[in-house]
Amino acid sequence: MDFIFGDGKSQLDYAAKLSENLLLYSREHVIYADYAYKRWNKQLIRQLLRFFVPENMRVDMVSNVFQMRAPKFESWFGIYYSVEDIDRSLMKLWRNSPSIDYSLYLPSKNEFIPTISSVHLEDIYDDDCQHSTSPSCITDDATMKIWYKRDTTYKVPFSSTYFRINFKEACDSVENCALSELFIHLLKDQLCGVIYQGRIAKFDISISFVDGMLELKLSGFNDKLPLLLSKVLLEVNSFMPTDDRYELMREDLKRNLMNHDNVDLEILLCEHSYHSNEKQLYLSDDLLLDDMKKFIRDLRSQVYIEGLCHGNLTKKEAIDIGEMIKKRFSRNPLPVKSRHAERVICLPLDANLVLDLYASKTIFVAECYFQIEQDIGLVSTKLMALFELFGTIVEEPFFNQLRTTDHVGYDVSYSTLKLNHVFGFCLQVKSSKYNPNYMQSRIDSFIDGLEVFFDNLDDESTIKIMHRKSCCRKVPRLWKKAIDCGLQ
Repeated sequence: MDFIFGDGKSQLDYAAKLSENLLLYSREHVIYADYAYKRWNKQLIRQLLRFFVPENMRVDMVSNVFQMRAPKFESWFGIYYSVEDIDRSLMKLWRNSPSIDYSLYLPSKNEFIPTISSVHLEDIYDDDCQHSTSPSCITDDATMKIWYKRDTTYKVPFSSTYFRINFKEACDSVENCALSELFIHLLKDQLCGVIYQGRIAKFDISISFVDGMLELKLSGFNDKLPLLLSKVLLEVNSFMPTDDRYELMREDLKRNLMNHDNVDLEILLCEHSYHSNEKQLYLSDDLLLDDMKKFIRDLRSQVYIEGLCHGNLTKKEAIDIGEMIKKRFSRNPLPVKSRHAERVICLPLDANLVLDLYASKTIFVAECYFQIEQDIGLVSTKLMALFELFGTIVEEPFFNQLRTTDHVGYDVSYSTLKLNHVFGFCLQVKSSKYNPNYMQSRIDSFIDGLEVFFDNLDDESTIKIMHRKSCCRKVPRLWKKAIDCGLQ
């Protein structure tokens, strides 16, 4: 099924895989060999398992404590390393281990592997379905709002469900924000087995903490998508952390907070309230397990859910998914005033604001944010089209100039932003060699040359639009429409 309905695969990756297969298989089997599991061969599997012995194992260890014991130097990455034989006594112990750690076990049967690949065609040619370009609201009550959009373009057995769960007081304070981040860490750790099996079954799964809400995204074969969603929501709704995992996940969160202390400029400038990683890190040592358990109970006491169902789903199936979620979260609805609301500060006209942040690292970042105007009125559609077109044209030459030609930074990026109906774009450069002032001057030089650059463009070379044949790639745009207050 993955071979037949491969969804939007990269042509470059596919060509590289076929080139690799040319070294392994005969010409007639190059394309299909990776999928040709036609019969169960127990003997072949046992033969393969005989290679899983300590003598065939290589152990890679990465840590800064090995630097004094690493005599070899890798010039390209600038790191020291060593290569050593594993101690014979340790090999003997591994070969004749007296016991196996209880945390090592074979996975259970994968329930998420699809068995049905049919496409629903019974209502795909309805006028409402054919002419609708935006999701329609199919459920709207005090607990949730669900949007639905049927795929009428690709006609493949794929579906996507995106959900944002507003919890009670998730980010009302720095402490709550730190506890919410830790809750997501613990939740993802709890779900690692389910997520692993889902990905083996070709599902794309994302669990993240966005704007004080839990954002869950599932995309894949719609045959088993409701089952996978049900398993995930069961843990979201019921799990409680335990002593053995809590300390480990708290240390992992602290490392993440320390290693990701760079902040998006537009967030600092335009958000009314922002709890920095530094503040959360300061409180992380005081977050006890009992505090976390109490916080989770309070967090779940009131919820509000927004969701989008898209793809090879009928309207009834989407409504059933909404009903299943409602049963999982049968609690008091979160009041409207307590739900997440995006508010953006309007920067003064002709503002030239400089924000100087000090970091104790050797990596420098220069970021320029330009706030354009608000998305209001009938001209907003044209403005959005021009905005996206400008970004598509500028992104590549910006990267080529500052990264490829000038070598100003190792990470050069351009992004278009729409913060709560306010258009803007951001230019960012990261470097371990040049200071922010120099990087800023190179960004300014690029911007100064844009007028000449656009004057030299003609209609033929302006832009080439390519439609990727992927049902799932369309969903993020529809999700933005669904959660955009302009659609409501």
